[in-house]
This record gives sequence, C-alpha cells and structure tokens, in this order.
Amino acid sequence: MVAQLLPEKGSFVNLGLIRQARENVSFSEKEHKDYDIKVDANGMVTWSDPGNSDKEIKFGEVVTEIIKKTLKAMDQKEELEERYFTVYKKFVE
Repeated sequence: MVAQLLPEKGSFVNLGLIRQARENVSFSEKEHKDYDIKVDANGMVTWSDPGNSDKEIKFGEVVTEIIKKTLKAMDQKEELEERYFTVYKKFVE
C-alpha cells in the first residue's frame, strides 16, 4: 500500500531512493516460498502464516517526507481513501 504512494516522477536522486523503497516493501523470494504469498484479483495479498503478518520496513528521511507530502496533498484535496487511514496516522500524525 505504501508503494502506491511513491511517485513515478521526480529528481534523479529521489528516484533512486524511491526505487530502493519499492524494493524494501516487496516480498523476497524466500518470503514467497516460506509463506505461500498470493495476490487475488482485487490486489489483496494473502499468505499461509498469519502469525508472521508484520514486516518491519524502514524508510529514510527523504522517502518518509515524500510519503508525508503525498498523503497531505491527498488529504487537502479530499482524495484520501479509507485504505490509507492507518498509513496516514503512522506517517503524518
């Protein structure tokens, strides 16, 4: 979900950081195998071991600010979707 907030355009330096952030939120080959990760037609990700549903992902200061800026802009335009409620609380509040 956070990956969808990352822009497709930006400066050369920021695009490199954004690319790294997208890779960080992706699942590894090992995670795919260990947890039988699947994506349904609606884009919902599921896996076989709900006990391991948390994956800690760290973002640097620049990427964090990009995410905050995107969320704030969505909020100001009243385009913030319910699915981003928790993400908004974690990044903006």
